[in-house]
Amino acid sequence: MTGLADPIIGIDLGTTHSLVAFCGEEGPRILGGEALVPSVVRLGEDGVVGEPARKTAVLYPERTVHSAKRLLGRTFEEVGAESNRFGFPVVEGPQGMAAIGGPGGHVVTPEEIAAKILVVLRERAEADLGVSVSRVVVTVPAWFDDAQRQSVRDAGRLAGLEVLRLVNEPTAAALAYGLGKNNGTVLVFDLGGGTFDASVLQLVGAEEERFFRVLSTKGDTQLGGDDLDAFVMDHVT
Repeated sequence: MTGLADPIIGIDLGTTHSLVAFCGEEGPRILGGEALVPSVVRLGEDGVVGEPARKTAVLYPERTVHSAKRLLGRTFEEVGAESNRFGFPVVEGPQGMAAIGGPGGHVVTPEEIAAKILVVLRERAEADLGVSVSRVVVTVPAWFDDAQRQSVRDAGRLAGLEVLRLVNEPTAAALAYGLGKNNGTVLVFDLGGGTFDASVLQLVGAEEERFFRVLSTKGDTQLGGDDLDAFVMDHVT
């Protein structure tokens, strides 16, 4: 693509997988070759991110970080009993926040992990668009609190990105599936790897100025695919 100047990309920073997209004159499209990037990082000098880290996780269980989104903006005390389900050591970081115990006793924050994933997505976008990228819109669970949302912004800053806006995932899903064409009220369920949200959205306004209004939202940041897996394992073991 040519003619782009300082484009704004969209990133879904997911618990299990992440991806990057861009909306141009032709409409929205996923950027890069393989659409999904596993939200997995192997700590150490190699610093492997994505599918290579996921495929070799069994060889480096304590160095392979997954589902780090669940630690964003949460204290070590809040993480509590679920910390033993990650496979890698969850420790108390700066100011009592949840962090990851890395090789050699190094403490790694979940924001640093998220930043490594964002860098890969940014590089994928730059390779596809042919220009440098510094601005992004990121989706977040509707039930993320202020601390969790700030952690996402901090991760973007560490990745060299200016987070222009955080969009609730149910709203983004409604827009992506074409629910923005007619006025009305919709209920959107969002069951992800780490969270489960339900949002009631109302689409109002004239065709050129139509927008979503969030009437109500409720969710559980500790009920997602990871938790369902844990329930099954607890039942069969």
